[in-house]
Amino acid sequence: MRVKTNKKIVTALACAAGGALGLGAYTMYREQNPVLHAAAKPPQWLAELPSREEQVEALSKTPEYDMLIIGGGATGAGCAVDAAGRGLKTALVEKYDFSSGTSSRSTKLIHGGVRYLQKAIMQFDIEQYKMVKEALYERANLIEIAPHLSYPFPIMLPVYKLWQIPYYWVGIKAYDLVAGRQLLKPSYYISKTTALELFPMLKKESLCGAIVYYDGQHNDARMNISLAMTAARLGATVANHVAVTELIHETDENGNKRTTGAKCIDRYTGKEFTIRAKSIVNATGPYTDLIRKMDNEKNLNICQPSSGVHIVLPDYYSPQNMGLLDPSTSDGRVIFFLPWQKHTMAGTTDTPCALTDYPTPSEEDVNFIINEIKNYLNNDVQVRRGDVMSAWSGIRPLVSDPNKPDTQSLARNHIVHVSDSKLITIAGGKWTTYRSMAEETVDAAIKACGLKPKNGCITKGLFLEGGHNWTPTSYIRLAQDYGIETEVAIHLSNTYGDQADRVAELSSLTGKRWPVVGVRLHEEFPYIDAEVKYAVKEYARTAVDVIARRTRMSFLNVLAADEALPKIVEIMAAELKWNKQKQQEELERAKEFLKREMGLNLKYQMKTTVPINFSKEEISTYIKRFRSLDSHNKGYITHKDLRAFFKETDEQIPEDELHLLLTEVDTNKNGLIELDEFLQLMSALKTGAIGQARFPKASSIKNKINTTRSGASFFLNISNLEKRRFIKEKASVSDEPGRKIISQYVAELKTHEEIVNSPSEDADRQAINRAKKKTQPSYPPEPESLALINIPDELKFTLNDNHLFLIYDSGEKEIDRFFIFGNVEHLNLLENGQVFADATFDIAPKHFSQVYALHVHLNNQSFAIIYAILPRKTEKIYFEFLQVIKSKIAVDPSSISCDYELAFIIGFIIVHCYIPSDDVVEIFNLIKPKLDLTDPIEFQINEFNNYFEESYVEKYLIELWSIHKRLIDDIPRTTNYCESWHNAFGNMLKKHPNVYCLIDSLRHENKKIENKLLKARTGLVVSRKRDDVILDERIKELLKDYSKENFEDFFDKIALLLKF
Repeated sequence: MRVKTNKKIVTALACAAGGALGLGAYTMYREQNPVLHAAAKPPQWLAELPSREEQVEALSKTPEYDMLIIGGGATGAGCAVDAAGRGLKTALVEKYDFSSGTSSRSTKLIHGGVRYLQKAIMQFDIEQYKMVKEALYERANLIEIAPHLSYPFPIMLPVYKLWQIPYYWVGIKAYDLVAGRQLLKPSYYISKTTALELFPMLKKESLCGAIVYYDGQHNDARMNISLAMTAARLGATVANHVAVTELIHETDENGNKRTTGAKCIDRYTGKEFTIRAKSIVNATGPYTDLIRKMDNEKNLNICQPSSGVHIVLPDYYSPQNMGLLDPSTSDGRVIFFLPWQKHTMAGTTDTPCALTDYPTPSEEDVNFIINEIKNYLNNDVQVRRGDVMSAWSGIRPLVSDPNKPDTQSLARNHIVHVSDSKLITIAGGKWTTYRSMAEETVDAAIKACGLKPKNGCITKGLFLEGGHNWTPTSYIRLAQDYGIETEVAIHLSNTYGDQADRVAELSSLTGKRWPVVGVRLHEEFPYIDAEVKYAVKEYARTAVDVIARRTRMSFLNVLAADEALPKIVEIMAAELKWNKQKQQEELERAKEFLKREMGLNLKYQMKTTVPINFSKEEISTYIKRFRSLDSHNKGYITHKDLRAFFKETDEQIPEDELHLLLTEVDTNKNGLIELDEFLQLMSALKTGAIGQARFPKASSIKNKINTTRSGASFFLNISNLEKRRFIKEKASVSDEPGRKIISQYVAELKTHEEIVNSPSEDADRQAINRAKKKTQPSYPPEPESLALINIPDELKFTLNDNHLFLIYDSGEKEIDRFFIFGNVEHLNLLENGQVFADATFDIAPKHFSQVYALHVHLNNQSFAIIYAILPRKTEKIYFEFLQVIKSKIAVDPSSISCDYELAFIIGFIIVHCYIPSDDVVEIFNLIKPKLDLTDPIEFQINEFNNYFEESYVEKYLIELWSIHKRLIDDIPRTTNYCESWHNAFGNMLKKHPNVYCLIDSLRHENKKIENKLLKARTGLVVSRKRDDVILDERIKELLKDYSKENFEDFFDKIALLLKF
């Protein structure tokens, strides 16, 4: 009872304090902060955007601009809007894409800075106070001019100590008062019960209550693009992917050095040109010092880069309309925990870093954020590392002021500096105040460079692109007029504003009754194909431009972005006329971006690097689960096994779900689930390294499955739609022809009803062709000659571990050019090893005659570890190939077996392989005189006998092809192991595939071999077929009775046993 009374007293005191604080001040702030009103479109507003090509052409041909702005982030684009709005002839260039750097990697808040106000009050700091007041004004202005992209947003500050309630309440009320007329919504105090109702995930223990206040939230990259497009509408010449390589200086009439232009290169086309300008603005954020040193290499650095990492989690970690602020983390930083774009975002860190074009989130920073989140969430909510869907790092430019004598201390706000050569530098600041920073910068340029604007600044209240005619209900008209899904219509309206109609007009038909148009790029997101086409009109020129900034897919779910990439590249290729090579380059570049900058590498590492640390009982349990799915104890699980399992457990699982079950475990992407992959997944789940997974849950239904498989059809209990899903899935993972795939399920149709209602064969064939086309990787076109083969860098290295895969290239000038591939780490297996060699011809690419492989024997298994693509079957090429291999190893193999030419498979000759190598020459000489050369058959045998003597007996060591010792040592006597591998590998490819497709397939096969080698090294022995074991035992018995004196009798028995 006493505690409740104390809380009421504290709350009452807080309210009284807040009332006293604000009573006299509120009127004053209303007078000082006028109400904002959005302005109409200026007269120079262009009805249509110029194309990027037109913009680059204008940059290269315009004699002189009033202002050239370097940098297309929020500040640079804001400067372009301001300058163009004043009637100045304005140009802007950006090395990468608009908002490609810090401006797209913010906390997505438009805020005044609660902590800055706290410092202003506690330290009586008038500069901090003015900074907060300015930011609060700009916050309101930005929400007013871009209502489709920004909105007021409530943030909860939970309080866990009673005395902090009045402390925080007074501080937040002061924040409201400083906002004055630009107050978004008033803050308020809520009880513990209400706080938990609004934010159910919040930690309950010791919670006293919470303060809720309002700031703004926005889509930062889209806001930046809107600024750039607004500048273009106002007549500015803006171009992304244009880099400044050098500043141009000239001497004026007073003998002073002046910056008068810049040399540039269009990174998209390679075109170089010069831009002349009366003033140059350096708005390059973290790259500030690079441009300053172009101006004067003696300039000292003023920018100190700092990395801020954010992570994205699923939406269930936070309520849809309430954020959370942790005002004091374990190291004194602030962490925001915010719903954004139907996900949950958390951040940020603040760590000094080196300047880089490719900021990368670290595992340490990700774990720091996760641990801080855990402190504020209920114990029932398990914050798992595996739930991190994306992670990114933004480089924040902290700057010292070169205008002050003491340049060591960092500026708390932005700085504007004019150099001796009149280079204007704007640095520091934050997203919220971009407009006032731009206004101050343009004012400085006008003053320093004598520019003559037509009018003053018009950016206060100036609507940005898309904001003029937008209303919160605009999406309804989109859905009605175009037949778009409601979710997609809301997304388009809130992203493009009044330009959403133009996007909808580009939408493709879905082929469905509803929605009529709007084909999604990924089923989990409302992004549609039309947005890619419209992105090209917004100057997007790379796949990264689309997945990171025109849409925000890479920031929200890096795996989904990776899955959507092929479709995005295909659409861009059609719009921009990309050839196959360009498409492949874009795919590779975008995948590298996802791995390096969006946390995809971290996700891969978490799944594959977690140590498998189970007790014996746990391992036994997991192996039983695995075997319940592994039909026939193959050692791996296939898509077919999964389908059979769910049929027998009466679980109705669609094909797309089965595909997800397989892919979430199949880390080496070979289409199979192997035991080590399964155990790795279970260990990652146990430690929380990855999030929820379907497969373990499925495999735990072990009581419903019989130990033998019925083999009954999976199709008896599924609909025609699911049959169609099956053939699509089959087509995407198999190279079997469409007719064969169709026949597999047609044969399973039992009832009259099933046969009558099944889809037509033409429809099925079309579905298969689409599926095959969709999943087929894009490779460079087949080269016209051996000399023109140019292997992409990606194909020169193994999957995942990046070991060298291209071992040897004989050279583009070589007439008989050939290549050798394999993991260089495996070459040592050839040393003193039992080596088998074999070739296949059907999958040899154009210009080549065969694919040759070297196998090593280990634990009754054969492993193909070296692959050669040879142009011809000549002694010279074989010799060069073996010489290269020999140069790569320290010790020769103990033996080599090869598949002899067809003519060699004659019983009379083969038996020589079964006698001791020391006896071969003597017995050979005993046989030759016994041949009757007048007999046509024996004459031919003699001819071949001579060939064999010259080609094998005299040329090669007999030990290399004799199998006598191998049989004694239990080593395989034939290359059947190798032939089996060649057949299986060849069935995965069409005849004579593209050479780059073959190399990529070999890389994937090599990864599969690595996994099998790992098992073999642990002692796993694969049993041989019973018939083979019996035959070898009978041959060994014959070998015991062998002697030179009875060699003819021995030859007859061997020939009979081997059925020659």
